[in-house]
Amino acid sequence: MKIKTCRDKKWAHITEANWSFARSSFKGHPVYLSLIDIKSNDQDMIVKHGYGDIFINRPGIKWIQVIPSEGPYWFTSMFSEKGEFLQLYIDIVGWIDHSDPEDPSMSDMYLDIIVEQDLQLYLIDRDELDSACAAGEIDSVQYQKAIRDAEAMMKWLERNKEKAVRQLKKWYKELTENEPDSFKNSAI
Repeated sequence: MKIKTCRDKKWAHITEANWSFARSSFKGHPVYLSLIDIKSNDQDMIVKHGYGDIFINRPGIKWIQVIPSEGPYWFTSMFSEKGEFLQLYIDIVGWIDHSDPEDPSMSDMYLDIIVEQDLQLYLIDRDELDSACAAGEIDSVQYQKAIRDAEAMMKWLERNKEKAVRQLKKWYKELTENEPDSFKNSAI
């Protein structure tokens, strides 16, 4: 399994960004909110769609990560320079660790879900999950759990994707317009 942290964005080719975080809750459960305001990159990350390419790591793009107190999901939403919702990317995770309150980490279980701008849902990277299991990076119990967790989230999103995007937009507005007292700012 791959270990990722909230602030490690080398994989996304982000070279400079302002990073802020706050605590919130969703349906009575605590969540950690991270706002990444991208200032520069060393390579564009492009998501290809039927309606055109979307650049998700260019200067001006903002990412909001929603990290629950426990797994099995880690949410990253991207917003344009104008504040338009671009995408929700959901990592299926084995565990989430909040021992560093400014940089939570997680075990990435390879399987991911994407909610596009037009609210289409995609389950991706099954091949990565299969390869990880075949290589012994995860065992069959972890493999089956990742599939069950992904299927459960897909079912939930089928019924609630509009609500989920509305909540992400609300957090985006709160984090970018009304910087809460609990916010901490620093550079990545």
